[in-house]
Amino acid sequence: MLSLAKILVVVVVGFAVAAVARRLAGGRDGVPGERTPTPPEKGAETLERCPVCGVYRLRGAAEGCDRADCPARQKS
Repeated sequence: MLSLAKILVVVVVGFAVAAVARRLAGGRDGVPGERTPTPPEKGAETLERCPVCGVYRLRGAAEGCDRADCPARQKS
């Protein structure tokens, strides 16, 4: 027959396993179904093609290529 101490150990281990399973399921503070919010994804950025060298860069970027006739280089 099982002793009271063995039954108590089985119950405590069962609760510990359930608590860990709840945490791994994504619950915050052990609350199931309540997940931490994910940060919003950054949207696409518009690129523009340099008419001189053909390199794509961010629209409005201050730096241009190394060519002297680059229109982006002349802006900065």
